[in-house]
Amino acid sequence: MKPNIQRYANIDSFDTGASSHSEYREALNHIFTRLDLERVDPATIGTVERDLDVYAGFLSDLDNPHLSRPTVHFTGTRGKGSTLVHLESIMNASSYSTGATVSPHLEEVRERIRLNGNCFPLV
Repeated sequence: MKPNIQRYANIDSFDTGASSHSEYREALNHIFTRLDLERVDPATIGTVERDLDVYAGFLSDLDNPHLSRPTVHFTGTRGKGSTLVHLESIMNASSYSTGATVSPHLEEVRERIRLNGNCFPLV
C-alpha cells in the first residue's frame, strides 16, 4: 500500500516546528512518506503475520532493555492518553522520572515522545 503523500503536502500547516527547523522538516517528510499504520484498513493489518520470536530475539540482542526498569504499557481503545497523563503527573510529583511514547499525536509529532511530561524539545 502506497502512502498518501498529498495529505502531508504542507507540513507547516500541521506542525509548527517544521517552519523554523529544516532538519525537523526533513525528518517529518521522511516519517510521513512511510506507511501510516494508523490509517491502514484494519482488515489488511489483520493479515500481517507477526512472529513474536523475532521481536524477542531483537530485544535479547539489546540485552532486554524493557526489563531493566519498571514499565507500564497501556493498551485498548479508549482512555489511554488521559490515563497516561494522570499517572505521569503522579509519578513526576513523587520525584520519579518518566518517559512516554504515544501515538497518534494531536498537533505535533514531538508530542509522541515525552520526558517527565514534556514534549521532545526542538534544538
